[in-house]
Amino acid sequence: MSKHNFFVKFFKKTDIFINSLLIKKLNKLNFLFEKDKFLTFLSFKRGFMFFSALVVLTFSYLSVPIFYDTSNLISNIKNQLYRDLNIDFSLSEEFSYSLFPKPNFTFKEIKFLYQDKKFASVDKMRIYISFSNLFASNDIRIKNINLNKVNFDLNKKNYNFFVNLLNNNFSNFNLEIENSNIFFRNIENEVLFINKIDQLKYYYDLKDNKNTFVAKNEIFNIPYTVELKNHKDKKKILTKVNFGFLKLQVKNILNYKQIPKKWINRIYL
Repeated sequence: MSKHNFFVKFFKKTDIFINSLLIKKLNKLNFLFEKDKFLTFLSFKRGFMFFSALVVLTFSYLSVPIFYDTSNLISNIKNQLYRDLNIDFSLSEEFSYSLFPKPNFTFKEIKFLYQDKKFASVDKMRIYISFSNLFASNDIRIKNINLNKVNFDLNKKNYNFFVNLLNNNFSNFNLEIENSNIFFRNIENEVLFINKIDQLKYYYDLKDNKNTFVAKNEIFNIPYTVELKNHKDKKKILTKVNFGFLKLQVKNILNYKQIPKKWINRIYL
């Protein structure tokens, strides 16, 4: 009986000790549930330090491309451009990197080939890259391409350049061309007329699930817009040309399933 009482007293004392220990520990955490002390814990100083650390880490990550190996970077960009656009760009090793508005590389005074011949000269090309996979130049992914002040030389051998671009996959990136000119030349390489490009864009229309081309142009001081959609399932390219001030719209259907290719034109007033 005495042994029983001993164990009962022992367990009671042990229980009291554990309870008192828990109460002390919980009392130390009570400040988290008191409004004033909780606000003190989350003070401006701590918040500012956390925010500063987050900013430093973010900028450090986005600045990684500064340390890329130049030759590997250029090779990767050229390969992606050729794969996605079937255009061979000549890129200089003199380029700049910027974080804003998105991580991007800027190349100046470049040229590119189409059908193995010089086709255009570009004053400035900006390559926007994905935020992911920035730790290695071999893993970067091009998101958008912006060409500025481009001079295109168009003739009977390469006249289909802008239409053929629609056959590429624009689901992962956009191509934009601004402040540029198309020089239409004859067999003797003489300029017949010049088409001014204010803004041109290739993108994948998620609503229609089709590659789309839209452009604001000017020819003979007459502004007009163009829209092309590539219907790969039907092997047709639908074209709309709008002369707004004339209230004139021309619609074309290019059936490239047939050989030779067949155009169907409709004019709307």
